[in-house]
Amino acid sequence: MNQYIKLLIFITIVAFFTSFAFIAMDLLFSEKIEQNQNKAYYTTVLDHNEIEYEDATVFDIFDASININTFQYNGKELVIYSDTNTGNVSFIFGLFDESGVWGDIIGIVTLDASFQTIVNISVLQQEEQLGKDVSSRGFLDQFVGLQLDVNSLSPVIVGSIGDNGDLPNEVDQLAGATGTSNGIQNIINESYFIYRDLWESRSES
Repeated sequence: MNQYIKLLIFITIVAFFTSFAFIAMDLLFSEKIEQNQNKAYYTTVLDHNEIEYEDATVFDIFDASININTFQYNGKELVIYSDTNTGNVSFIFGLFDESGVWGDIIGIVTLDASFQTIVNISVLQQEEQLGKDVSSRGFLDQFVGLQLDVNSLSPVIVGSIGDNGDLPNEVDQLAGATGTSNGIQNIINESYFIYRDLWESRSES
């Protein structure tokens, strides 16, 4: 019986120190793990703002150049990244109700400080099929410098609507992909209104 008690005490001590080691490692490395998970977002925001960095300096440059502003929206924590130099704001789109034809389209859009002009846009994740590649620069570069119609329900239009198809806030849709084009339009517009309202709420709090 004495032998079993000693074994039980030994197992308890080992379990305690093992648990302590795991907790300590989690505390030490959780921030680093989170940073690595967000690396694609960080590098995209830096690229959009034309901030130079190297792979080894991504996190340091990001911390020195970009403010992280967190907001609560319907139980989600949303982030708006703001450039400390230009005031440009960046946010992740595609986190809400709207989606593409085949699934989620998630990326980052950067706007000027007034929320009226697209500085740059990138798609980091998409599930569209049959060659409907919304992540191609040939499609996305159309958005760069686009003036948004902030007083309408569609600040961004993808595809011809006017008689001439040349509205100031309009870009060409993907060839043969009306559904996907409508999807990315709805995703960007939905995200725009949510983040704009959150950003403007800072002055009310």
